[in-house]
Amino acid sequence: MQPVTRSLAVAIAVVLAVACGSGGGFVDAPGAESPPPPGTFSVDWSITKSGSAATCADVGATTVVVTLQDESTHANSSQPFNCALNGGVSGAEFPGTYDFGFTLTGSAGIITTGSAQTGIAIQSMMTAHVNPVVFSIP
Repeated sequence: MQPVTRSLAVAIAVVLAVACGSGGGFVDAPGAESPPPPGTFSVDWSITKSGSAATCADVGATTVVVTLQDESTHANSSQPFNCALNGGVSGAEFPGTYDFGFTLTGSAGIITTGSAQTGIAIQSMMTAHVNPVVFSIP
């Protein structure tokens, strides 16, 4: 191999090694876009039994389960809350528009459900406020 040809081959090899970088791709190729930061929702609830205010203890309730269905992807998730707190703020949820369901549960299972709410938007780094839920027990 001629000295000029060998130098040219070494220079090309160095340029290719540097251009590919350690990631194995092109240096200027954009990375994958990260998902937007999550948001949360807040919810408050109350219980009535035979038309009068009641507590979780009065009806044997321990947990309020809030179920969410993303309107665009139809993905489901749920968040449990301690019934006795009468409200709470959820953990992280992906931004989107959701349909909400509410279930009052106790050690024996489902006690009753609250009215569903639809079209609630959860936005990045914000807390969406859900309308108060009333669990009515005859």
